[in-house]
This record gives sequence, structure tokens and C-alpha cells, in this order.
Amino acid sequence: MNQPRKSGPVAVVTGLQHRTALGTVRSLSQMGVPVLGVSSQPDSPFAKTRLCQKAYCQDVNGEALIEKLIELGKSFDEKAVLFASNDPQVLLISEHRDLLAPYYHIGLPAKEVVRLLLDKTQFAIFAEKNGFPCPKTVVIRESTDIKNYVNTLQYPCVLKPFHRTEEWKKHNAGHRVLWIHRPEELEKTVLRALAWAEGLVLQEWIAGTDSEVYFCLVYFDNRSEPRATFVGKKIRQWLPEVGSTASAEKKFNPIVLEESLRLLKAVQYKGLGSIEYKYDPRDRGFKIIEPTVGRPDLQSYVAVANGINIPYVAYCDLIGQSMSQLDHPAHSGSVKWVNEWSEYRSARFYRKRGDLTLKEWYTSLRGPKKYSLFSLSDPLPFVFTLKQALTGTLSSDDT
Repeated sequence: MNQPRKSGPVAVVTGLQHRTALGTVRSLSQMGVPVLGVSSQPDSPFAKTRLCQKAYCQDVNGEALIEKLIELGKSFDEKAVLFASNDPQVLLISEHRDLLAPYYHIGLPAKEVVRLLLDKTQFAIFAEKNGFPCPKTVVIRESTDIKNYVNTLQYPCVLKPFHRTEEWKKHNAGHRVLWIHRPEELEKTVLRALAWAEGLVLQEWIAGTDSEVYFCLVYFDNRSEPRATFVGKKIRQWLPEVGSTASAEKKFNPIVLEESLRLLKAVQYKGLGSIEYKYDPRDRGFKIIEPTVGRPDLQSYVAVANGINIPYVAYCDLIGQSMSQLDHPAHSGSVKWVNEWSEYRSARFYRKRGDLTLKEWYTSLRGPKKYSLFSLSDPLPFVFTLKQALTGTLSSDDT
């Protein structure tokens, strides 16, 4: 792992306009892997990276992606290794894997497993049936569904869509979820939200801070054996309490690791993925918030920064050069990962609310760090994002 490769099959990373894709590109390129990024937004700051070749696709979240991948695949001398960056891409690749298989090594579980773990309805039922701890979750497809649950839930609850559609974003700019604090708010909020989404998930809220959110990043080989694992926790999120990772650190937790492996083995998992948990003070246990299927997470580079390069382990395994990097209590590592603009926004919010002093902010990030964007060897993603921030065009939807 310490010696970069000098050649090998191309790694194709879809959705280069996403931060997650940029982290994957950097993880692979630092090991000498030739990388090609596919983007539908070549002007995105993340697509300005110098660490990969680039290809344009009109819509990386639609059928055009499959057509583009086949076109690219026909130009390669050997099978490439395929990495997705968001859930729509994972589902597309999974459903069309037979068409892509002649051109790509694809690390994914069976189609029905991808559907199960991506579908909040199916996963909630599966988790309850098989004894995996989750906050109480209700799936709402039409307004009549709420009558069965309005008096059985503990409040507050959060309401979120199956998929964050453009209509949802239009009506809820900057909000990933809607809060429901009392039973009498439920019907009105659900009726309004159903107009913006095809279905909703209503979930009991687990009290606690951002720093009580843990995650386990993994790669499983074709025999459903873990080849790479890493356990960490968030420091802060943006949006606060319900958003994506603003900063994270290594924090080994045996319960989080064991529960993650137990769940993924139960579905005969294969490929990249992760499971996110939140510590519940009511029963002193960890509750599953959501799985990520078939791709890295936004904060996956925190594992790379701490010596476990999960995308590279996946790449090597898929081309037949198996290796393992498994997290354990004695594994050293203390490098923190910071998503710059999200961290700034989150810290500012908590300072204004009186929950974070400058000293506490400094202390929480003290020590060696790696950044989502800032890199002396790859400066343009940071430079172009800074330009957006200074001109007021930086999106509040920090992806």
C-alpha cells in the first residue's frame, strides 16, 4: 500500500461534479491508478481536479450514463474498474450490469440486495424483522397512512423523502428533513410534503449531538468477506443534526464494527458501502440511521488519511490482486477530515446558538488534518469553490 502503482486498468469514477467523486479520484490517483472521471457538469469546482482524465455525459444520473460507459468501455484495452458516486448511479449500474460487464469490473451485491438497501421501505422492514436496531420508522406513500401511526410515535420526528427530488429542493431549499414536534403537526406536514415527493419516511428522532453519529466504511469481496473496514465518527454536520458530514475523525468502536459486519453478511454483501449509526442514550445502544450501498461516502477519505485506502483495496481486489486493510483497536491514526465550507457553516451556527466557543472549535479540530477540497497537489477544486463562496454562488446543498 505504500508503493504507488505505475500502471493498471483504468478506474472510471462517475459523477465528477460531486465531492464524493473527488475523494475517490484522489484516493486512487495517489496510489498511481489511472483514473477517468465522468461528469455532466464540467464547470463544477470538483471537476477541475488535475488528477484524472475527463469525459462528458449529458446526464450522469440517467440512462445516458449507461450509453456513455459502454462507449468508453469499447475504447479501453482492458476491463476498467467502475466507481459510482451517488445512489441513482449505483441503481443504474446495478440494473444494467449485464450490459456493462464486458467492459468493467463491477463490485456490487445482487440486484435485489441493492434494491433492498436503497429502498427505505424495504430496509426498515428488513431491519425490524431481523433484529437490527433502528429508530422507529414509518413509510408514508399516501395521506391515509398516517392515521395508523400518529399516536404510536415518540416526538419529535423527522420527515424525509425517498429521494430528494428537484421539487423537494425547490420547496425546502437548504433543508434535508422536515421536523414534526407534536402529533397535531403530522397530517398537515405530510399532506404538504407528499406533493413534493413520491414517498416519505417518518422517523423518530434520537436526541444527541453530531459527534454521537458513527459510521463504518467497508469493502466486501466477491465471497462476501470484508477486505477493508474503518470505523469513525462525525465531529459536526451541515446541516446541523440532520445533514452531511462537516468534519470527522477515526474512532474505533467494536459494536459499530460488529453490527455492520453482521448486517452485511446477512445480505451476502459485496462491494463498497457503509452504515451510519447514532448513539441512543435511552438504552445506551447504537441505532442504524441508514446504509450507503455500492459506493464511497462523502467522508470516506478520512479512512485514507488514516492509512486505510478502501477504494484502492476495492480496485486491487476487483482486478484480482486481493489485499486486506481491516480496522482494529490497535490501528494507529489520528488524522481528521474537514469539509471546509460545511465545517465553517456548522461551526458558525453552533457558535451563534451558544453551543461552541472558539477554543472548543479549535480543540475539536486540533492535530493533523486532511481536507475535502484543499490540496497543494490538486489546488483547483478549492480555488474554484472559494471563487463561488466569494461571489455568493456557492450552493447551500453541500454535496
